[in-house]
Amino acid sequence: PETAGTLDATWDLLQESGETAINLVSLSELVFGDATSSSCYACYRLMLTSTGRTLFKLKGATDFVLRSPNEAATMRAQLEQEAKAAAEKEALASRIQQSMSSGQPFDVQEESTEIQEDS
Repeated sequence: PETAGTLDATWDLLQESGETAINLVSLSELVFGDATSSSCYACYRLMLTSTGRTLFKLKGATDFVLRSPNEAATMRAQLEQEAKAAAEKEALASRIQQSMSSGQPFDVQEESTEIQEDS
């Protein structure tokens, strides 16, 4: 989404300027261009998303510490791996459900080696 891209750009800007922490009001101004209560709330909610948690750590109630580039890359890779595993699990469940609905047996031999080993 566009807001996540804005958050990435904000993190990049803060990294380049040498900042290590930022408060919610300042972050809201950078992300949304203002610090109204609704913008601050939206910014806080944005920080709770996977992108926000990947780039920043919550410190206290309304302060955020920037994660290092290595830390952010590691977290992003972990989230991508978790999302891929969840999608594969959902796809498998869907194939099993289709098999059950059609009355056809589920053929484990047609599945990947990983799934065959888990069964």
